[in-house]
Amino acid sequence: MLSLKNLLATLACAGLVAAQSSSQFCDSASGICFQGYTDPEMDVTMGFVFPPVTTPPSNEFIIQLIAPITNGYTGISLGGQMANSLLFTLWPYDNEIILGPRWTSGYVLPEPYPGPETTLLPSSGINSTHIKATFRCQNCTVWEAGSMGSGDLTSFTVIAYVVATTTEPSDPADVASVIQEHDDFNFFGLDLSQCSTLVDVDSTQFIIDINLEHLGSTLVDIDSTQLIVGTNLEHLDC
Repeated sequence: MLSLKNLLATLACAGLVAAQSSSQFCDSASGICFQGYTDPEMDVTMGFVFPPVTTPPSNEFIIQLIAPITNGYTGISLGGQMANSLLFTLWPYDNEIILGPRWTSGYVLPEPYPGPETTLLPSSGINSTHIKATFRCQNCTVWEAGSMGSGDLTSFTVIAYVVATTTEPSDPADVASVIQEHDDFNFFGLDLSQCSTLVDVDSTQFIIDINLEHLGSTLVDIDSTQLIVGTNLEHLDC
């Protein structure tokens, strides 16, 4: 049975998510249209696009995450909470994008999480104000103790996001660096059924067929435990 405190928190979150729901936006640099949300206070944009729903469902999709470079780090939770969710942390270092998956079973420092395979798309980059990571995420719909949309990729789900506005990771060159607790967070509601209607391609060719002319000729394959890539400023359109 929920305690009064937890019940009030749940109701508050439900009301907040109802007020902050996803909508479609298109990235001119990549030509990809996403279903997502921009937080006007934190200046963070998150977007998702999935291949068409199949049986069995695809385990991959594309994420876009844009945040101010002044943040110590920016994080996103695909399960809508910190514990038992697939997390990604993002920050810039020496004109490079540092992005990696993490996971934790409780409200403690999340550790690097093996399994998800990330491929950064050429529209990613850093300019004078923002960092933008647009990446293919494979093996990302199911994780330990959880799954995207509770296993239904046509459902409504909650996405959580956090920022550490001033405190940098202890070793910003290392994607597995110790990070301090974030100092701001929020949620939005993501309609997964709308994420897969933005493209009309065979799911096995999803990443290849989706507006390839905007992506350049080379994709960058990165080890799932560490994503450190150079910027591609000519594609950046924050």
